[in-house]
Amino acid sequence: NYTTSVLNTGQQFPVVGTIIGVALLLFILISLLIFALVRMSKVGGGSGGNFG
Repeated sequence: NYTTSVLNTGQQFPVVGTIIGVALLLFILISLLIFALVRMSKVGGGSGGNFG
């Protein structure tokens, strides 16, 4: 059973799940950061009053 093997793997190697979670979190944060930087550079403070 595929689900059972996945659950067993998760129980045997909790570090792998932690690494995957941290990697996903970092990926999301970096994506948001790049998105914000691109928007700031494109808008140039025109529509985004928060950036001065």
